[in-house]
Amino acid sequence: MPALFSSDVLRWRPAARGRPARQVAGRALLAALLTLGLLATAGTSAMAAAPEDASISIAASVSPTEFTTNRTALTFTFVVTNTGTVPLTNVRVESFTAWYGLYTTCPRSTLDPGASMNCTAPYSASGRDFTLNQVFGAGQATGQPPSGPAVFSTWESARAYRSLFNDDIDLQKSAAQYRFTAAGQRLDYSYRITNNTDAPLTEVTVHDSYPGLSPVHCPTTTLAAGARIICTVSYLTTEEDVIRGQVSNYAYVSGVTPSGATYFSITQSVIVSKIGTSGLTVAKAVAPATFRGAGETLTYQYLLTNTGTFNALTNIAVLDPHPGTSPVRCAGTDLAPSESMICTATYVTTCADVAAGSITDIAAATATIEFGPQIASLPATATASYRPVLDVTRPFPPICLPVVHLPPVTVGPFPFPSIALPPWTIGNPAALALG
Repeated sequence: MPALFSSDVLRWRPAARGRPARQVAGRALLAALLTLGLLATAGTSAMAAAPEDASISIAASVSPTEFTTNRTALTFTFVVTNTGTVPLTNVRVESFTAWYGLYTTCPRSTLDPGASMNCTAPYSASGRDFTLNQVFGAGQATGQPPSGPAVFSTWESARAYRSLFNDDIDLQKSAAQYRFTAAGQRLDYSYRITNNTDAPLTEVTVHDSYPGLSPVHCPTTTLAAGARIICTVSYLTTEEDVIRGQVSNYAYVSGVTPSGATYFSITQSVIVSKIGTSGLTVAKAVAPATFRGAGETLTYQYLLTNTGTFNALTNIAVLDPHPGTSPVRCAGTDLAPSESMICTATYVTTCADVAAGSITDIAAATATIEFGPQIASLPATATASYRPVLDVTRPFPPICLPVVHLPPVTVGPFPFPSIALPPWTIGNPAALALG
């Protein structure tokens, strides 16, 4: 019965189809021994002595050194060197993995003393390799000197390891802001997730453990083949971030295949740096500072100033929620550091203002730091007081009459409820007096 190991040399031979199960088991045992690293050497010590001036060596490597799916293509390279002083012919490499024999090809079959050549063996990672989380490949070189028996190298091996991260599920992380200037500023992150497989992924989850992040919002946790979603999260900068000078966090995404395997994306990071300082102030004034009645027009002025040292402010807007105030108009929407501008709005007094005796208006401003988050000013107030004085330089305002309450009455069999008439005015008191 032919043996898997010859009597004169320890080397592996592919088991022919139909050989007894003991031969196949012997081959598997050899593969297991090599995989576990228990078979260190086999060669010249197990054969008839070769001439001392004839020897051969082999070095093994694999590229890439990581695999992710059964579509990952690997190439084992065996560098064979004639380490003797005589030429070698019939040079070849015997090689195999834990499961299969490798088809190794060499560019030539002869090697002069000191010469080397690269022999290669292609391999595609398969499902069995995932049970070991590695692909193991071993090789042994042999050559024939001019006289005497063949020489053999030691067995050398290389391994490619399964990577937890792959491009079957892709993550691109980005921040809407490139910089911040102080604590309490909001940063907005987005995670663009793509399913690059030909099957759906479920339980799609973003993993971003940076302290203080809001919950991640995704439109769905299931991704069809080739589909893409964008998830979002926000963060408020802290004093620690200011001291550190940046916010740097890392994220990856995972998804589960129909077979139950979990894919992980490559980890992505985004850095948002602290640059300079920023500030926006608003000062508010009203003219005239008094009003004599309803129907008078007041003009509000808002002095906006960029108090920052480095960053321009964009998208500047004044927020004045007082009912009846016109839209605020500004000369522009941008301010360079230390620059100011004046915005204006108008307001027409009412009888309610006359009854209240004054008008106090509150306003604030917002802006966006260039390439950064949005900031807001502290609120500012302006007050106009009711002063019913005679001023010949200004038209006399209408006279506000108070609310009139009519009591309930009954006319015959018909009862009528009480009626409250709203404030009303005499529009032209001077004309009424003259009449």
